[in-house]
Amino acid sequence: MDNTGKKSDSASCKTKVALTLLTLLVIFTGFLKLPDDQAHDMLNDSMVAAGASFAVARSLDATISVAQSTGVSVGIASIDLGQVLNPLSDLIDKFSWVMTVAVGSLTLQKILLVISSSKPVNILLAIAGVLFLAVLWTEKFSSLQSVAVNAVKAAFLLRFAVVVTVGLSLSADNFFLDEQIKESSSQVETVSQVVTGLSKSNAMSEQETVDGGFLSTLKNKFDNLSSPAEKATQIKESVEDSILGFMNLITLFLLKTILLPLGFLLFTKRLLMKVGSAG
Repeated sequence: MDNTGKKSDSASCKTKVALTLLTLLVIFTGFLKLPDDQAHDMLNDSMVAAGASFAVARSLDATISVAQSTGVSVGIASIDLGQVLNPLSDLIDKFSWVMTVAVGSLTLQKILLVISSSKPVNILLAIAGVLFLAVLWTEKFSSLQSVAVNAVKAAFLLRFAVVVTVGLSLSADNFFLDEQIKESSSQVETVSQVVTGLSKSNAMSEQETVDGGFLSTLKNKFDNLSSPAEKATQIKESVEDSILGFMNLITLFLLKTILLPLGFLLFTKRLLMKVGSAG
């Protein structure tokens, strides 16, 4: 019986030492702020990427506005470029709204990150940790065990939930979403270049018609007749690719800035609650 009691006391002492070291490590990490700085850098990179995609979309929208009344010659026929681009223009409006929400979400995460890493929150974490250690090592405070455990869980959640959520969601973004965002953005940039080129080409053709007279007009019509189908196909394919690109970007940015952070936040909270209940 004595040996069993000694083994039990030894195991209990080791558990207390382990919990003490873990508590001190958590408090030290909270004041260190290294994870918070890394999370800030990751959020800044995400905001730059979101801003770049938003700028491309607005640039394309401006180009579409200029091309609304533009017709592109394809042989003896003509394509109403503005009519072809109308669905894309409507999608850009929806994309702009989504990007506003996405940038707002990233900004909110930065604000919450600043709050969670502030000195008052770290002091609150330290106080909760000291209370927990006092209950752990002093029998006369054993009646406060549930209070101390709940205080530590709340302080830990307040201090680290945001940084863990941001780190996990942006890490998932770097591994799985970043390449897809770049690919979709390149599709959007391609149609922007095509529309800009076609608009400029149409303007130059009109100027040459005015300056060169009948022979210049005849030459331009002959050039257009050489590959009319290719020009029409290029316009339609570029617009279709761009629509797919915008739809992918809408999905990816919603996943990156809203769904993943919320999912990881709930996961972190439930994990902490289960650990605390098991303890």
